[in-house]
Amino acid sequence: MSQTGKLKSSLKESVEGGSQLGQHLAKSASELSITDVEWAFLRINESFARWLHSVMSAVSSTGLAHQEQLILHVVRMQNQPRGAAQIAQTLNRTDINNIQYSLKKLETAGLVSRSREVGTKTYLFAVTPEGAKITDAYAALRRRLLIPQLELLGDFPQQMVQTARVLSILIGIYEEQARSAGTFDPADVTAIIGQNGITP
Repeated sequence: MSQTGKLKSSLKESVEGGSQLGQHLAKSASELSITDVEWAFLRINESFARWLHSVMSAVSSTGLAHQEQLILHVVRMQNQPRGAAQIAQTLNRTDINNIQYSLKKLETAGLVSRSREVGTKTYLFAVTPEGAKITDAYAALRRRLLIPQLELLGDFPQQMVQTARVLSILIGIYEEQARSAGTFDPADVTAIIGQNGITP
């Protein structure tokens, strides 16, 4: 079987191996479809973490944790210094303290440097020459290994643009409904549970 055929077969098996109607998270066709998407989120998150760890380990012996690896690439983006709040926004995170801790670890490792933003108390972070070297090496290996495989999918760039748009919409919906869930009155939660035949 050709490389393209193997890839398409793998994608087909992944789709067919999804949830089944009737499970607790898939009582309707709509629930089934979003449940499959949610499980895909979880699986691709794990796969991406393994990929990032493997490639970063191949190009650097710094032993960075996953979050530090992500933050290093965010700091490198557009080659413009970034503050912790900007990094948090890019990664859709709210734990600024943890991001600041990761930045300190990157600074100690000699991969980022910090400077005070003029007229403020905010620190901005930029990659050092060593940080640039590592992120460039990652990009080169990514270009060699990952991109050719993705291009086998056909109209790859356009597919990724559409996928990114859909994911951005889903992110907004999940964020909004997370806020809604946080405002529910306990009595309303009990009523919704009861309407589904569940005894609180």
